[in-house]
Amino acid sequence: MPIINSETTDQYCALIVTALLSAAENVVPRTSRAFFKHWWDDELSDLKQKSVDAHKLWINCGRPKNGDIFRLKQQSKAQYKRAIKHKRTSNDRYVSNDLNDSLMKKDYSSLWETWRSKFTAHATVSGIVDSASDPTDVANKFAAVFKVACSSNSIIQSNKLFNEFLTAFDGYLHSQVHVHDYISVELVALCISKFKLGKASGLDGVEAEHLVYAHSLLCVHLCKLFNAILRNGYVPNCFGKGIIIPLVKDKSADSTDINNYRGITLSSVVSKLFEMCLVEIFSEYQETSDLQFDFKKQLGCSNAIYALSSVMEYFTKNGSTVNACFLDLSRLKRSIKPTTMVFI
Repeated sequence: MPIINSETTDQYCALIVTALLSAAENVVPRTSRAFFKHWWDDELSDLKQKSVDAHKLWINCGRPKNGDIFRLKQQSKAQYKRAIKHKRTSNDRYVSNDLNDSLMKKDYSSLWETWRSKFTAHATVSGIVDSASDPTDVANKFAAVFKVACSSNSIIQSNKLFNEFLTAFDGYLHSQVHVHDYISVELVALCISKFKLGKASGLDGVEAEHLVYAHSLLCVHLCKLFNAILRNGYVPNCFGKGIIIPLVKDKSADSTDINNYRGITLSSVVSKLFEMCLVEIFSEYQETSDLQFDFKKQLGCSNAIYALSSVMEYFTKNGSTVNACFLDLSRLKRSIKPTTMVFI
């Protein structure tokens, strides 16, 4: 399909999504989320079947209280339960080994990811939120709150910053960066290989597994789609659609308080792939402050804490007083409540 305008770009993107979903529907078996246990194997399946068969035989024989059939039923059931207990214990030991290895390697990201996945209880949305119990009313209340959260605090300031961006954008030297057919098939394949599996899909239902396990011809079509987006300066409508999921901020606080929830958006996987390609292309033009620790590779909260403690330790050792002020930005729309700490 020739891609020359915004309409055909939307159609091409929709055809790719439809092809992925149709292929998965035809060749990938589906089952319920709770059907498999992560520690279940064929051995347990065989023992379960033997226990079920022995139990049925015992019922057909009139439920005897003793004898060979009774002992067979009891032994099969006991063997099956012992095997389940052993598998669970072995899995707990395996998780402990994973935690130990992550700690020894100082891989704190993997450490806490394993800890949260195995030992942290996942909080769910309360049945009653902000005095509303009807699912439609609860959804509308969340929609209103998240709409305000995504709106500008100041329309005047927002327009001012937007005009500054337009001014800077008009001053770019376009000849220095040629985006025409800049995204290659190899780049698309490279970015697909970096996807993390097991993540939720966006509104279109396409998951990372659809791209990772698809035929290599998919990279060619995605390459054509992405380059068409760059040429036309138009992003498909499906890229701007997502599912907002409310998550509890503080599990120990009131789960019926709507202010105790934050929203995360499940975006289209294809749009994420397009962003990954752009990051690979324009990474050399990205400049950030050395004091920024979030949203940067190999940096995080521990680096920020170390920088803060090092600065405070330097001044306190030299006889100075350090005043530190922390702002709770989550309450910025209502009131800024600074917390001041003095280090001497």
